Amino acid sequence: HFRTLHRGDQAGPWHILHPTEADEFTQADDGALVRQGEFLGVRILLLSDLGRAGQDRLLERSPELRADIVVSGIPTQTQPLNDALLDAIRPRLIIIADSELPATARANERLKERLAQRNATVIYTRETGAVTISFRAKECEIKTASNQHFKLKELPEMKRTIPLPPSESGER
Repeated sequence: HFRTLHRGDQAGPWHILHPTEADEFTQADDGALVRQGEFLGVRILLLSDLGRAGQDRLLERSPELRADIVVSGIPTQTQPLNDALLDAIRPRLIIIADSELPATARANERLKERLAQRNATVIYTRETGAVTISFRAKECEIKTASNQHFKLKELPEMKRTIPLPPSESGER
């Protein structure tokens, strides 16, 4: 049988963080299901293709969103993982589930540049293929279909905020 999940529900190891039953959004992406789970001490946040309004609402309701790994798709009309949301999550690993076609499902250069400024490890599935996350005794390993291999504990922590360019920070 099927049931609709909302904020506060649990589905197996996953806690549903968004949306609430009362949420109404003009864009479907803003109502995407957001799940958070913890596996052997590793927190994973699944954002689907959550749009900007949904990201803002999620952050209002859950300001303590800390996660080690965040997985996001590409919203249709906005960028994933806005800066305020990234500041709250501070992941060691960002997985962007993008694809070659259609072009709107592809991570654009602006997104790549913005995420690169965060000093986090970012995987784009369009480039790497499938990503497997494995948990072994006190170890979380990430492997991609393109033979990349990471141990989560060896990845750097993300910078909390993006420094402003000199022209915007008042420096000369």
